[in-house]
Amino acid sequence: MDRPALNFAFLAGAVIPLLSSLCVSYITGNGLWFARSGSLTVLFAAALQYRLGGHMERIQFARSASAMLRGPGLPGPSKSDVLLGKISVALLIIGTLVWGYGDLLFSSAA
Repeated sequence: MDRPALNFAFLAGAVIPLLSSLCVSYITGNGLWFARSGSLTVLFAAALQYRLGGHMERIQFARSASAMLRGPGLPGPSKSDVLLGKISVALLIIGTLVWGYGDLLFSSAA
C-alpha cells in the first residue's frame, strides 16, 4: 500500500468510529459508545502522526545532507503532509477529550 493511501486509511480509522459511535450514542442515549470511540481516534491519529514524523525526519535529513555537500536544495515537506500533521494533532486532542468526557454529553441533567 502506498504512503498516501495508508495515511488516508489512518485518517479514516480516526474519524469513522468517532462519527458512527456518535450516531449510535445519540440513538440509544448511552454515551459510553461515544466515549470509547475516543480511544480509537487517539490510536489512529497517533499512528498517523508517527508515520508523518518519520517522513518529515527523512526529508530533514536529506535536506541537511544536501546542504552539507553544497548540492542543490531539496524541497521541504509537501502542503498535504503539513495539513495532515495539523489534522492528526487536532484529532489527538479531540479524541482525548471525547475519551475522557464523551459520555457526559449524553448524561441526563437531573
